[in-house]
Amino acid sequence: MLLQRLIASILSIFVLCGFAFAEDDSAESEGPSISAAGDEAPHFEITGEAARDVKEKIRAALVSYDARIWSRLGLTHPDEIEVRICADTEEFLSELSKFEVHVEPESILGLSLPARDICFINLGMIRDNLILNLDRVLCHELVHIYAEGKNLPLWYEEGLCQWTSGYYLIGGSVDVPTAAANGTLVPLFEYADNYPQNPDSKALFYSQSESIVSYVADRFSGRSIHAEILAGIDGNSDFAAAFLRATSKTPASIEKEWREMITPGGSSAVALLFLNPEVAISLAFVLLAVILFVKIWLRNRRIWREYQQEEDPDERDVFVPTEFASDEDDPDEIDPEDLGRFPTSR
Repeated sequence: MLLQRLIASILSIFVLCGFAFAEDDSAESEGPSISAAGDEAPHFEITGEAARDVKEKIRAALVSYDARIWSRLGLTHPDEIEVRICADTEEFLSELSKFEVHVEPESILGLSLPARDICFINLGMIRDNLILNLDRVLCHELVHIYAEGKNLPLWYEEGLCQWTSGYYLIGGSVDVPTAAANGTLVPLFEYADNYPQNPDSKALFYSQSESIVSYVADRFSGRSIHAEILAGIDGNSDFAAAFLRATSKTPASIEKEWREMITPGGSSAVALLFLNPEVAISLAFVLLAVILFVKIWLRNRRIWREYQQEEDPDERDVFVPTEFASDEDDPDEIDPEDLGRFPTSR
């Protein structure tokens, strides 16, 4: 019975995965003129000499990410978005300077100007790093444009961008679990408007932001929780109020839960089970499978031993009549003469 339930659960998981892939394929196969929200997709103006060979691929990716942003975040798009593809860092900085934007050239993959509905992509730097992916950078920058007007804390907006785009490495030498173990996590709430200056801290800032946004999505699985939070932000409600209304928790309390979950030696395992029912159910089935396996193995081992004892006479016990064991003798010691006078059970 347990084995049947385990097999049924595994098959259910494969069926769900099949539906998920089917949904992704259907979203990508939709016509480029219709968005997931049911209205016309934005007009993507792709400019730059470097985009000449990849323009159609970029356009298809942008349309699919428009659908993803609507599905995950419920954010609507502007009517027109310009995407400037720059061949290298030099061209990238030159284009930004036309809008009086000046940034440090290190590890800048893309940048958005949401108020102008335009984003810049540093194609040269993306191609130089095998870890990165052009599509994910495009999606990351689109989220910035779509979130215009929400006045989100920087950590939350960057976390949404990373989570929606599929997360890509920004750089740096310290990951979130290591930082949690070392007690060197970045104080996210101190960066509501600006980034950390240290390169490693900035990279950790991105990773932490994505991690906590992903945690919130898992914590309230079954709901489009981030879409609820964003929908609750209007002229009369800021981010903190919308977050509290959607989750019944403050951002600080959620961050505390998240820190406890990722900190080694804490209540991370318990928190993971209680806050993620899917994980708890999966572990329960694994535990049942292990128990069932052990029971079957022990039963087969006992049957095999009984069979060996029947087949191998040397494995049988020697029968000794009790009348030849005196009270003075050790009952475990048998007189060889008595053993020779009586037949054994062979």
